[in-house]
Amino acid sequence: MGEGGTLPHPPIARHTTRLRRQPERRGAAPPARPAWLAHLHPALDRAVWAAYGWGDPDPAAVAEDAILARLLALNGARSEPKRGTHPASGAE
Repeated sequence: MGEGGTLPHPPIARHTTRLRRQPERRGAAPPARPAWLAHLHPALDRAVWAAYGWGDPDPAAVAEDAILARLLALNGARSEPKRGTHPASGAE
């Protein structure tokens, strides 16, 4: 125990500076994506695709603009107020 009966800081607290992101140097390549993450991304993409109900066989082949348009349309459809469902409308 430390002074006054307190516990010392855990060992990890002394090493957090190593965990901080280092500033990127001009012209330096970004750090490589770990292999385990690169392996999981396609599976995650397919799971998200299925959750949205989109039937494209290869999510990576769909243009980013098309994905954003779909998400915008979905957001618009979900944000439209449904008649008679708002508590202030007086409908029950």
